[in-house]
Amino acid sequence: MGISMSAKLIFGVPYEELAELENIDEMLDDGVLDCASPYYDSPRTEWVVGIDLSKEYAGEAEVVEAIRKARKEFEELTGCPVGRLITSPDIT
Repeated sequence: MGISMSAKLIFGVPYEELAELENIDEMLDDGVLDCASPYYDSPRTEWVVGIDLSKEYAGEAEVVEAIRKARKEFEELTGCPVGRLITSPDIT
């Protein structure tokens, strides 16, 4: 077993902001929402959850479109209108 270290750009919120959402854990377990764990074996309360964005884009227009799509999908899944872009380490 090894440790994987990477980083993610996520449109979302810290887990705690969605903790009262009834099916948040199921959405994470099923891969409906993405997550980033800031340190090895961190509890979910420390995670960032939302929609994972690509690490590379061809240009500004593609970045803007990806953010718009991620925001719309995040809001539809969670009902949370206050998502934001978060860069986080992802240590698993």
